[in-house]
Amino acid sequence: MTTTAIRKKPNKVLLLDRNKCISCAGCVGTCPDLALDMFGLDLQVFQDKCTYCTICVRFCPVGALAIEKIPEKTVP
Repeated sequence: MTTTAIRKKPNKVLLLDRNKCISCAGCVGTCPDLALDMFGLDLQVFQDKCTYCTICVRFCPVGALAIEKIPEKTVP
């Protein structure tokens, strides 16, 4: 019998403020889930890999990263 773990994603999103980001790449090295990567001077966020642990948010020296809740859709 094979068991598969299903990880339900919380209703959150990792936001990057490109106006604040100084491309130091410090967050990339702290992310245990490899949800961040640098391409040249451009920081990329991979939402599908992010577990919203907040390590990158706390590490960022300029506050360019934030985690926000996504409002749940209400059904009329």
